[in-house]
Amino acid sequence: MLNSRLTMGVAAMAMTASLALPAQASFIATDNFEDGDFTSNPTWVAHTDGFSVATTGWGSRSYLRVEPSTAYNSTISLDLKQFDLLDLSQSFAISFETRTAASNHDGHVVQFSLFDAATETGYTVTATEMSTMFGSSGFARGNYRAIAATLGSQNLPTNATSVLITLEYNPSNDEVIVTRNDSLVGSFIGSQGLGELDTFEIRLGNTGGAPVRYFDNFQIEGTMIPEPGSLALLSLGALALMRRRH
Repeated sequence: MLNSRLTMGVAAMAMTASLALPAQASFIATDNFEDGDFTSNPTWVAHTDGFSVATTGWGSRSYLRVEPSTAYNSTISLDLKQFDLLDLSQSFAISFETRTAASNHDGHVVQFSLFDAATETGYTVTATEMSTMFGSSGFARGNYRAIAATLGSQNLPTNATSVLITLEYNPSNDEVIVTRNDSLVGSFIGSQGLGELDTFEIRLGNTGGAPVRYFDNFQIEGTMIPEPGSLALLSLGALALMRRRH
């Protein structure tokens, strides 16, 4: 059973003048760590003990806390295949809030990746707390865990101000779109022609002297895989409509 921190929503079905047929429904899953555990429902996999769920320091909310002294150059990942109804062959977006615990020095790097776990190929967006880290940019892009080119002039705040980061991926053309507080950072078309990507990853880079970083309110939004019953209803409805026209 899903607990209070993982919810799914389905968009309303489309209606036609002569027949009600189900359209593609929206899939939405959220994770706000209210149960105090990131290892289940949904399952995040951390590769050090520097990741934990905290309940103090960010108002009254629960959130994912990253301790840089123990999570240096480490990752935490989310297998998107665990969401059985999420259609990874269609466009989907992952959004989340992030902030630091307090004011800090510029230049600390965080990487957000979408990749294929079997081949470890995909795309990485690198964000820094300094707007000129990559030439004149605070964001960069590249293949999985690589930095190849600048992406946008925005950056992560150097104080305790939270920002909303969104990564949207379109498998049909390998396009990645990145926004910060709903404002476009940049977009790029991948060169690998990968199609479906099944894993989201957070990786801390140069964390020497970095403050604790927080993450919360993850949301995955995409297209729901039609259930067999819906497909059967669609087939029967289409057949009935054809008969009616004849």
